[in-house]
Amino acid sequence: MGRTKVPPAHSFRIKIKSKEIMRDYVALHAYTDSPLKKRIPPHEIWIREDVAQDNEKFKRIKTHELIELNLMHKGMPYARAHEIANRFEKKVK
Repeated sequence: MGRTKVPPAHSFRIKIKSKEIMRDYVALHAYTDSPLKKRIPPHEIWIREDVAQDNEKFKRIKTHELIELNLMHKGMPYARAHEIANRFEKKVK
């Protein structure tokens, strides 16, 4: 069975979700390995409300998710894309 085709990152919309919905996750999309992924529409990035309220954290997490999705759109597996996005996220000011 082939991989799910991930849409390009620019086609995603960010939705702010409560901690009750997100649990311990700070951000999610439907292409992660989270058990919550089946609840997320294919073109949405969910960011936890408390993270979205902190401009610096929000910028870092948004950058992480967009890099991750762009790499996955190009065919990279989630785990590797996540690892690379983590490195870039730490450089965002």
